[in-house]
Amino acid sequence: RWLSAASTPERLADGSVLWHGFVSDITDLKRVEQELRALSVTDVLTGAYNRRFFQDRMQAELKRIDRHGGDLSIIMLDVDHFKRINDRFGHAAGDQVLRSISEKISQRLRSDDVFCRLGGEEFMVVCPGTRSAQAYQLALSLREALRNQVIEGVDHVVTASFGIASRRAGEGIDAMLLRADSGVYAAKQGGRDRVEPEQL
Repeated sequence: RWLSAASTPERLADGSVLWHGFVSDITDLKRVEQELRALSVTDVLTGAYNRRFFQDRMQAELKRIDRHGGDLSIIMLDVDHFKRINDRFGHAAGDQVLRSISEKISQRLRSDDVFCRLGGEEFMVVCPGTRSAQAYQLALSLREALRNQVIEGVDHVVTASFGIASRRAGEGIDAMLLRADSGVYAAKQGGRDRVEPEQL
């Protein structure tokens, strides 16, 4: 329960002070504020964090590393043949695929990992304290989880292509994104349903 209190003094003729005050229950207002805050950083369809939250979290992680050192990796994944899924099974089924992917991946992540939907069928995992080889193993686990899911209304094995980037000295968000995206592209060129190791 949230309460708000306010008071004002009134000086009386005899020099004493009388306080006037009130207390209001603002629990509903606070609940709405929390819901709006959650909506501002959450993808409505999947429940994953959105691109805005990804950018903010990455900035914070890069500052942390610049101050204290440490590792940071990102895993980008793009659903294979998503347009074909939409065209064949309909957009409602496509939406269900995205929700299912979010659920499966969230179940496999570690407590410090942050899962975001960048847009369309493109997702990102922010992996603090993680080197490239660890990120690669995590991506393999995520790939396997996606391949084994059964999605109602979709008679099709859903796969994704993965790219990885580990932070290099002085590197910003855009450079890391570009390298992870290049990995996704290489995975798709290599036949899809693959995790492309980071090119060191």
